[in-house]
Amino acid sequence: MSREWRNLVLAAFCGGVLALAWQSWPLVREAKAQAVSAPASAFDYRSVGTDFTALPATLTELGNDGWEVVTILHTDQTVEDAGNGMPHLRAQRVEVVAKKPRAR
Repeated sequence: MSREWRNLVLAAFCGGVLALAWQSWPLVREAKAQAVSAPASAFDYRSVGTDFTALPATLTELGNDGWEVVTILHTDQTVEDAGNGMPHLRAQRVEVVAKKPRAR
């Protein structure tokens, strides 16, 4: 391919990219305006790490403070022999994720 032909193809490509950017710019501005005016989350979220043995107390404390538990994740667990040759997973630490309505 000759140098002039490459320059012509490159110029056409760049022109196409600029035309596309020029046409889509109002859409980008509109999306940014909607993102700025979108309401914030209606909830506050909290994550608490605790030992598995302290989980009931942690859940009670969160509930008393108005938090609703969304999920509980095992963050540390061990595999033990259940005595019948089958493995048994024992949770040692968990992460509790909770939410409550944001104060207005």
